[in-house]
Amino acid sequence: GAADPVRVDVAQGRVRGRVVEGVAEFRGIPFAEPPVGALRFAAPVPAAPWAGERDAVDWPAPCPQVAPEGGGFVGAEDCLALNVWQPVDAVDAPVVVFIHGGGNMFGSTSEINSGVRIYSGERLARRFGVVVVTIQYRLNILGYLADPALDGEVEGWAAANWGLRDQILGLEWVRDNVAAFGGDPERVLLFGESGGASSVCGLVATPAAAGLFSAAIMQSGGCGGSSLQSVRAWSGEVAAAVGCDGVDDRVACLRSADFEALVRAANAGQLTDEGAANTPAGPTVDGELLPQSPLARLAAGTHNHMPLVFGANAMETAWPLFGIVGGGQMWDAARYEARVRVMFGPFADAVLAEYTVPDRYANHAAALIALTTDGQFVCPTRTYARAAAATQDAPVYRYLYDHPMAGAGFALQLLGAFHGSELLYQFQHIEHIDGYAATDDDLAVQAGMAGLWVDFARSGGPQQFEWPAYDAETDPYLSIEATPTVGWGLRTERCDFWQDLFAR
Repeated sequence: GAADPVRVDVAQGRVRGRVVEGVAEFRGIPFAEPPVGALRFAAPVPAAPWAGERDAVDWPAPCPQVAPEGGGFVGAEDCLALNVWQPVDAVDAPVVVFIHGGGNMFGSTSEINSGVRIYSGERLARRFGVVVVTIQYRLNILGYLADPALDGEVEGWAAANWGLRDQILGLEWVRDNVAAFGGDPERVLLFGESGGASSVCGLVATPAAAGLFSAAIMQSGGCGGSSLQSVRAWSGEVAAAVGCDGVDDRVACLRSADFEALVRAANAGQLTDEGAANTPAGPTVDGELLPQSPLARLAAGTHNHMPLVFGANAMETAWPLFGIVGGGQMWDAARYEARVRVMFGPFADAVLAEYTVPDRYANHAAALIALTTDGQFVCPTRTYARAAAATQDAPVYRYLYDHPMAGAGFALQLLGAFHGSELLYQFQHIEHIDGYAATDDDLAVQAGMAGLWVDFARSGGPQQFEWPAYDAETDPYLSIEATPTVGWGLRTERCDFWQDLFAR
């Protein structure tokens, strides 16, 4: 039916959204002034008040980015906005805040995947009675440039981490305004996937975000942080590429450079073998906002203590964007060995001896998916969970998402639980995908996983499934599938191997 208008007063003024089947939806509420002109490469400033009513029915523009497929350019710098979904009868409802992935280089709150707006919170709000918020933040070089010429502007510390600061300001907006949408600012789950999970870990680690959320879940993302040195080197290459080397006013040059030229230059020197960009954009160890890497903060206990969840998917790198499957890729022994040597250099012999075909893996593609999934995703979650569990009293949990898209064709089922596949379930879209026949198992995972996450918002821990808090001795984890099961010791031999390898 037709959507009815609905109005809410926030700190800046009145916003008008619309009600769809019992959920009020507000899209594109600005939480910061547009980061243009003097505000490009600067800390975000809260949005100025507006007069009268402001329409909040259109998705915000994505932040500037090169699309990962096809290389087209999308976005506008005026992108610092958030979206809110509120059950119309909500009173002191739990709040879930999501930070999208995309390697801190691409993605937006309005992203379309499999024919659905994958991060639309309407169904999640309706089914679980929670207020859902999704936040946009500056990406790539516009979000993470660290140039020494800017350091004088920010007293006493490195100018960096603009995207992370955007997320903090967005969370402050949620704290100050979510009660107007029927949300409880004391019960806020922050979760993110992939690059969004690395952002969440950065927010868990930074003193500036203390008290802004009550639990955090990191899905398929890291806690390493980028070194200031690597971000400075990358920033210098970009500045040179857009003609800002050796000019009288380097800062003015960077602020007036064409934003598409900046982003394209940021990707240019950072291409992987598959031709995908992989920049150091993301939480940066700048000495102030992030005094140390997020993992070091967890290990020292200097992070923001709260219930924490770390997890990964069973076959992360089976997603075609990782360049192992799809695109007519064929892997024989020679090609497999060559790829491992490129990836691991002096450690390649050890990796090849651990991930062997055919005695451990049926074929070379399966071995490559396994070693990249373990080394980059599954085994680091053990490191993070161990670090946090040793230094905080609040419980820590670990999971493995292990549900293939059961209603898909055979080819997609073979990819298993690949990178990002859980998002369609979490946001309750699985029966709405074009041409997809959701199975009973699909529906069980969709209800179960989202319900677990909502439990963390509601009460800071799992309610509906047995899920033991993390303990380094027994390494408990929840395998998320149609019937979630608790396991002990997740890929232990492999994870010991990676831990020893990286310690060499």
